[in-house]
Amino acid sequence: IGYTLFAMNGMDNINELLVPENGLIALNVPLDETRVGSFSTRTTHPFYLSLWNELLVGLGLNLSVKNPYWNKTKGEMAAECLNRDRLMDAMGKSYSCSSVNNANIRGGHSQHGGHCLPCIIRRAAMYHAFGKNDPSEYLYSDIAAIESNRDLVGEQLRSFQYAIQKLKQNPNSKEIMIYKTGPLDSDEMYLKELSEMYYRGLMEVDQWIQDNREN
Repeated sequence: IGYTLFAMNGMDNINELLVPENGLIALNVPLDETRVGSFSTRTTHPFYLSLWNELLVGLGLNLSVKNPYWNKTKGEMAAECLNRDRLMDAMGKSYSCSSVNNANIRGGHSQHGGHCLPCIIRRAAMYHAFGKNDPSEYLYSDIAAIESNRDLVGEQLRSFQYAIQKLKQNPNSKEIMIYKTGPLDSDEMYLKELSEMYYRGLMEVDQWIQDNREN
């Protein structure tokens, strides 16, 4: 963000930086008590972006930073795409995996790991948007196999299941959970949209797990 704003300051008629990240990843609420530090980064968190905007005002710069998808899940973003065929084709050629190099070494060629947090959200999002799994190659594609793996391969999926179970047991907890990663604007409608997006995001992952775990 810093480098981009620095470049924008030398350009004419450009004063808004759009950071297009889905709301669930931007908020990045810890899935369980062990997800701390780098497991719950905040590079597009609303509070972090607000600090950038405060800094820019303080410096007297006519610049701002905004995430236009703060209230959308990744699946909702994909579903709203105007060229769905092009998006599905692009999915097979793009990467979201947080450990793609590791997956490439283990699998012997370029592919996704399939079990990290970005992979799970990506796979659930495409399923939500298209009603089928995306064409990307995953080293670990079988959900049941990931779920039953007691090593690191199954860790993220089980963390999602843990968070989903807690949210199902107490849906109103979404209004508290969104504060786990930092301060938020006090506007009531804003907080309602944010908590509802968080709930929909986890249910998006849950639907993908339930529909595909036996296939």
